[in-house]
Amino acid sequence: MAATGGTFSVRWHRGPSEILALRLDSVDWYEGRIRVDSPKTEHHVGKESRIISMLRELRPYLEERWHQAYPNETHFITRYRDPKQNLRTTLTKIIKRADLQPWPKSWHNMRANRQTELEEVFPSHVVCAWMGNSERVAWMHYL
Repeated sequence: MAATGGTFSVRWHRGPSEILALRLDSVDWYEGRIRVDSPKTEHHVGKESRIISMLRELRPYLEERWHQAYPNETHFITRYRDPKQNLRTTLTKIIKRADLQPWPKSWHNMRANRQTELEEVFPSHVVCAWMGNSERVAWMHYL
């Protein structure tokens, strides 16, 4: 699910918590930005959320889902809202259905891959702000 080639990119997040937290009202369509609520860092003052750029390959998918939303919906993803669901297992099943070999730490690996892809195009400090980590952490764990 790389961002290149026009496929849907979900690798800008801490998955799956940040994906599930993405609200329909978190997108600033005019400015092309997304507010990402971060359950992992919300207990730190000023780290409850961050603003990321809406990359052009992501926009069509967000727009499509936004237009499909029912009036009472609040989140982009309405399925998998039960906290008892194990999305790692679900992701592994999807990977196997695609006749691919699942890899260890799938969510972390997708995040690391996306950070690497973005760092090829954008300055490191900008990518780290989008990803919600520091350059030191990026080098230690993602790049």
